[in-house]
Amino acid sequence: MILLSCVCFVAFGNWALEDTRELRRECSRALEKRDFKAVKEEATRLHYISRLQRDDLGYAYSSFYLGTSEVFAGDAAKGARYLQSAFHLADSLGCDSLMGLTLNGLGIYEANVNNNYYLAQQYLLKSLRYPGIEGSVYSNLAQIARLQGDRSGMDYAQRCYDYGVEHNDSYYIYGGLLAKAEFCIFNAEYDTALDVIGKARKVAKERKKGDNVRLDFLEAVVLSHKNQTKQSTKLLIEMEDSIAKRAPIYLPELQFVIGKNFQKEKNYKESDRWLNLALESGDIHSSNDYTARINLELADNSIAEGEYLGAYGYLKRAYAAMEKTSRSELDRMNSERELAVELVEKEKEREVARAEARTRRLVNIFLSIFLIVAVGAGIYTIIILKRRNRLYHHIVKQNVKMLEDADQHKVRIKELEDLMAIKGGAESSLKERQDCRSKELFERLNVLMNEEEIFRNPLLTREDVIERLDTNSTYLTQAIKDNAEMNYSQYINSFRVAAALKSLSALNKTEIPIKTIAEEAGFNSLTTFYKVFQQAVGISPSAYRKSLKHL
Repeated sequence: MILLSCVCFVAFGNWALEDTRELRRECSRALEKRDFKAVKEEATRLHYISRLQRDDLGYAYSSFYLGTSEVFAGDAAKGARYLQSAFHLADSLGCDSLMGLTLNGLGIYEANVNNNYYLAQQYLLKSLRYPGIEGSVYSNLAQIARLQGDRSGMDYAQRCYDYGVEHNDSYYIYGGLLAKAEFCIFNAEYDTALDVIGKARKVAKERKKGDNVRLDFLEAVVLSHKNQTKQSTKLLIEMEDSIAKRAPIYLPELQFVIGKNFQKEKNYKESDRWLNLALESGDIHSSNDYTARINLELADNSIAEGEYLGAYGYLKRAYAAMEKTSRSELDRMNSERELAVELVEKEKEREVARAEARTRRLVNIFLSIFLIVAVGAGIYTIIILKRRNRLYHHIVKQNVKMLEDADQHKVRIKELEDLMAIKGGAESSLKERQDCRSKELFERLNVLMNEEEIFRNPLLTREDVIERLDTNSTYLTQAIKDNAEMNYSQYINSFRVAAALKSLSALNKTEIPIKTIAEEAGFNSLTTFYKVFQQAVGISPSAYRKSLKHL
């Protein structure tokens, strides 16, 4: 009977283990299809069963899948907490592959939800330390580059595709093709995009990998750009319910494209309806701010229908959203700097914690050995009374040696503490030198701007400034960021706007055309001048000149 119970227990344990593994495979398959609702359902089951069976690894994986599904189709903040929990569990279990996956997921969260591309890149690049997920990381880095408007992200898309080919993994082949198609659309290479989408469809059909809904969406976007609006709208409306159920984060973009299609067809009533739906979906499902873009399109519709008062209201909301976005961008830059410092500090804390854990293990081993020796010596003393004198001397000598070893151990610890103190001082000195170099570079840059006024050259490039200062792009960008809290373009434009204000304010230059003033200030485009001036001063150059005349 006992033997039968043992056999049943072992059989049940194997069934339980296989069950959690099968659930993990189901979660993985749903994630590959980007069916986040299915991911959440399977992950919830895995979460319950693994906790019931005390399967820590299954529980960690369930937290990862739940976090991913929440980030894309639920409560993003809750998803981030799940991902953090999964990372700590994976760290305690020593599961490198899951640690890489969770860092990858946290990178997606920071990019798609918080728009914190710097921190997202830090997470993703850190996840490259763990083998097996390089293709997914390259795909996500390509997405971040596209969101930032960085055309060099096509290189990451190609790396994702090459990784899939090298490892004969159709998931990453498909992911690389998908990222390349999105970049082709971004670069207005619509025929090439359709060709890449066709290749991705072939991979999805032959190897049963990928998400046809996403491909249909990209094809509809291309058709919209090629002014095939009716076909584009039909495709988008057919997939709307599927997007809403599986990945509502993409819903605002879908409704926005439909609104643009009706606008091109001059059906402004339907265009307004879909654009307003996109606004509502953006508030509910997406972290990306569509307010400015959509209000500008609504203003265009109102102007086309002759409703100028309504257009004025939409424009006011659009400009307010732009101003809010600009402030948010500055706040984000400051928070990114703070987060970078926090990441470094946390990494140091983890290293100290690991060192302390190693020390504790050594101490425990030492104490265990000491206890075993002491007990053995006591037993040996009781049994062999005749050899007590010789044994006594032996124990004394052994204890003396142990004390000497303990002293040497203390000396070694002191040496390590001294080395850590020296290293900390060196790091502090290095930081001071870097700050000094950054300040000196910024002062030389100010000389070029204030005394030589190189900003007045419309053809001035970042490479020209780098060559004049004998530095590189990284140092120049960091110097401007540390000392002016701006990026390169904002810094140059601040001098150009100041020069334009000075020219507009001069009484003897009231008749000089604004275009001439813009060119003298260094702007190579009147449109750019108006946009930058409006953002900096709050009114247009012509309005500013009129206000001076009234004064």
